[in-house]
Amino acid sequence: MRNRIAIIIYANPDYYPPVMNAVEILSQEFNLTLICRNQEKSLNIYPGNVKIYRLGKLKNAYQKQNQSLISKINEFFSFILKTLFLVHKHNCKFIYSYDMYGLVVSFFASRFIRRIPLLYHNLDLIALKEINGFGYIIKWLELKFSHFVDKIIFCDINRARLFKEETGIKDLPEIMMNTPLKRSVLPENKLKEVLKNRGFNPELKVVLYQGTIGNGKALLEVLRSLPYWPEDTVLVLLGYMYRDFAMVFFKEAKSMNLNKRIIYIPAVPYKELFNYTVGAYLGLALYSSFELNWRFVAGASNKIFEYISMGIPPIVNDSIYFREIFSDSMVYFADPFSYQDIARIINLALNDYSGYFKKSSNCRKAHLEKFNYQIQFQNILEFISKKLKNRK
Repeated sequence: MRNRIAIIIYANPDYYPPVMNAVEILSQEFNLTLICRNQEKSLNIYPGNVKIYRLGKLKNAYQKQNQSLISKINEFFSFILKTLFLVHKHNCKFIYSYDMYGLVVSFFASRFIRRIPLLYHNLDLIALKEINGFGYIIKWLELKFSHFVDKIIFCDINRARLFKEETGIKDLPEIMMNTPLKRSVLPENKLKEVLKNRGFNPELKVVLYQGTIGNGKALLEVLRSLPYWPEDTVLVLLGYMYRDFAMVFFKEAKSMNLNKRIIYIPAVPYKELFNYTVGAYLGLALYSSFELNWRFVAGASNKIFEYISMGIPPIVNDSIYFREIFSDSMVYFADPFSYQDIARIINLALNDYSGYFKKSSNCRKAHLEKFNYQIQFQNILEFISKKLKNRK
């Protein structure tokens, strides 16, 4: 009989590819109980042996974030109580927790009635000095409870170093980058069809940005660089776009007469995303925010590894944090605060065919040999199996 693992995240797992990838791998060996907040409608289909509990009233992220403090506290404590019940009702033998709220809940669940091994996987780093209110209390508890978990995982080496310094834990957390599942065969290209249906030449070279579209992603600098790109190129934005940012972005695009060189595609289910990624020529993964979560994002950026998996060379920040993981043989480095430098790099990529195709080939090779979730997750899978075997 298969052991059952509880996966606890205080967010919508459908918006976190590492969670979906972990579920995909773990479900092949274990039964899973996935517990999360009832936030946004589900976009993902999970394996049949995964029991999913979305707790609380269904609301979107904006509604959750802007509810009263009393409502937030009540929802959180209700989540704790229901999670304690579900973990022990399903006789879960291991707890895999995500985010700081999930860790606090999981800590109590791991010590209620009986001791259950607990793993903490941090996806979004928030420093204690950058948070206040109820979140400050949760962050403080995260730092304290981290001393009592069986293993800690971070997706970026610099985030892990900062967390070790902040908590005072003895060992550096294990690093598992946010890579996609291994894709041995490239998917069908649906991006050409989108271009054709929108009245564009399907042979245009696409510079693609995929992910949440808003501030901090250097997209206004990308827009300002667009007039200096070769004429046979187009900018494609794919993902959820914040309304306030959209108003600013498209107003400036219109003033520069660039609307006809920009295509917006709303968010698609994650499993369909790669059908669009594969049709790009270059992938944008620039970050122009000084927040710690964005400064230390090289190993945490899903989009970088998604581009790489399809053989699409990404354009990333020219900083020590990105150069620590990536090399010139795979990616292009650019200054996210300079539209001139972004334009220079895009022109270089489009005109140096030999250099471009070497990077493209190296990207695919790196994905198949290193930057895929099966390889990244292997140590964790072995750790969980060993813990469960020892408990028997």
